[in-house]
Amino acid sequence: MSKNPNNQSIVEQSIQTNHKVWNTWAKLHPDSQSYDMKTFRKTRNSLQPIELKLLGDIRGKKILHLQCHFGQDTLSLAHLGAEVTGVDISESAISYATKLSQELDLPAKFIVSDVLKLELHEKFDIVFTSYGVLCWLPDIKQWAAVIAKHLVPGGRFVMVEFHPFIGVTTDDLTGFDPTRPYISEGRPMVINNMGSYAAASDTVYVTYEFNHSLSAIFDALYSVGINNLNFKEYAYSAFACLAGLVENPVGSNQFTHPVYSGPLMFSLDAILA
Repeated sequence: MSKNPNNQSIVEQSIQTNHKVWNTWAKLHPDSQSYDMKTFRKTRNSLQPIELKLLGDIRGKKILHLQCHFGQDTLSLAHLGAEVTGVDISESAISYATKLSQELDLPAKFIVSDVLKLELHEKFDIVFTSYGVLCWLPDIKQWAAVIAKHLVPGGRFVMVEFHPFIGVTTDDLTGFDPTRPYISEGRPMVINNMGSYAAASDTVYVTYEFNHSLSAIFDALYSVGINNLNFKEYAYSAFACLAGLVENPVGSNQFTHPVYSGPLMFSLDAILA
């Protein structure tokens, strides 16, 4: 993180504020239509086709799932035969995830921690993270260091994320928002959320978010020895998470925009040297 005292104070404030918001959202999301817990309890799967294909056969693999929220994807990995540890900053999320693990008889370990401060003293075959995670992290280099520290030599880092390019657009993807820089340089964007992305309400939640360019992400991973990047961009989203997205009739779990034709997501499959 920046050593500028004023910037450091802003970063600390952003983490504390976001922490409180996520504790609130974690209590709302299990009952939301977006997370569809009724279907999840039946199928034991919330993973999308993209990450399932990237991960491949994970039976017997040790997986560290960063920013796991209330555990749906973590338990999906466990259902596929992996030995999984899920990490999230929200105490409420981890509490729910632990209870859900017991309810569904899907063994997994859950840990409350700021991802940037994580130190588990064990190594994993795969570190996995997905969808809407990087915007909450002020220090992308520290994030990469945490990933490398927890991978075995030759271990894989697998990620699917919304494309940073959409972070600079207006909410409906019809133009550019000058208040949202593509390269944040540690400066957070102040976002006023009506409810949350998964549970609409009249309550306004203020969050602090960071946009990280692709070059910053790549540089951070390369700097800690994570390379052989298999990088792909996608002109569709796995979720109808932005205004104006419509279901793509060509494929399931695909949402596109009638005007915007740029990238909506990207994926990485990389190896620790």
